[in-house]
Amino acid sequence: MYAARLCALEKSESHSFETAVKQMLVWDVLKVLAWQARRRHDKECDDFATVQRMVLAKQLEANASTAYGVAHGFSEMLQSDDVCVAFRKSHPITTYGDWAPWVHRIAKGESNVLLKEPETMLAATSGTSGQRALLPYTQVMASAFFKYGILVVFDTLRRTLPESFELQKTCKLAFAPSWTYAEGGLRIGPNSSNPNDKAFRRLLLLYSTPSVG
Repeated sequence: MYAARLCALEKSESHSFETAVKQMLVWDVLKVLAWQARRRHDKECDDFATVQRMVLAKQLEANASTAYGVAHGFSEMLQSDDVCVAFRKSHPITTYGDWAPWVHRIAKGESNVLLKEPETMLAATSGTSGQRALLPYTQVMASAFFKYGILVVFDTLRRTLPESFELQKTCKLAFAPSWTYAEGGLRIGPNSSNPNDKAFRRLLLLYSTPSVG
């Protein structure tokens, strides 16, 4: 199977043998990881309410000692008979205005405010609603986004358009952002991948334009 796929590279105008082999390995690893992620996703959807309750409890436990967790009684919520009901009572529907003062403390350099895990950046929204919002972003969030989101999308793509995983270059539109920095030193900008990220550069072999482009 691999031999047949590699033989087709002789007709490729965008691959060298080395980049083709690397792309083939990347795609095959992603297929396996994406298949596993999709199985987990579908299984969790079968018992959605239970899974969401577990996710909520896990977040409350992880951040109970933060300034926000102490102020809003996360530990007490975890002792209640129904953590979801307790959370709703303490947290009616909120807007960014409810969170902004806490985010401002993070921007000034304070730690353990909203999240126990250290922030890696403040992700900035586009501001189309009238005001740009800053959202604390951590490595755990980035990992969860890939594990529970991107990989499931990859499996959906594999099922729908299996030819998209053949040995070929693809187009990815991205831009290098102009970062600003908060008072406490955290960078502010989009949390999407960009050409300056190490992970992005490692995957350039999948795309049609080299880094100098």
